[in-house]
Amino acid sequence: MLITADDIRKHRSVSLNLDDEKRLLTYIDEAEKLDIMPVIGVELYKDLHDNPQNHDLLLNGGYYDGEKRYCIGIKAADALLSYARFILNNSVNATPFGVQRKNALDSESVDDKTLYRHSNEAKNVGMAYLQQCVDFITFNTNSCGQHKKEIHQRKIRVIGE
Repeated sequence: MLITADDIRKHRSVSLNLDDEKRLLTYIDEAEKLDIMPVIGVELYKDLHDNPQNHDLLLNGGYYDGEKRYCIGIKAADALLSYARFILNNSVNATPFGVQRKNALDSESVDDKTLYRHSNEAKNVGMAYLQQCVDFITFNTNSCGQHKKEIHQRKIRVIGE
């Protein structure tokens, strides 16, 4: 994986008492495999994972093209896309008695419409960040030129709520 749970916490508020392995890492893996890899290509994704030192700007963001352009970085995109997946499923647990929504005495459930709006907002920001990364890859042939042919555009349309 390209990020950790702490990378998500840099961009959105997530409780520190969550079991990261059980709750967050699944969504990070899904976001990378289903949202990021199809856009940047398997070859570049693998290279980012295996050789992060060769792709600091793409991973962590920064200015390029003589500081005329900015890329926030794949890690930020990954964090928000992972968070968007996590937030929809965080309170849902599969139990021997069926799928249950976790409730506690000191908390109040958010209605589904608010939850979807919050998740869609994070996903839209994550996809915009990912587009900045695609723009960087397309422009910058010095650090990623061999992967240029692998870039694919993917459009997602939300239907209904």
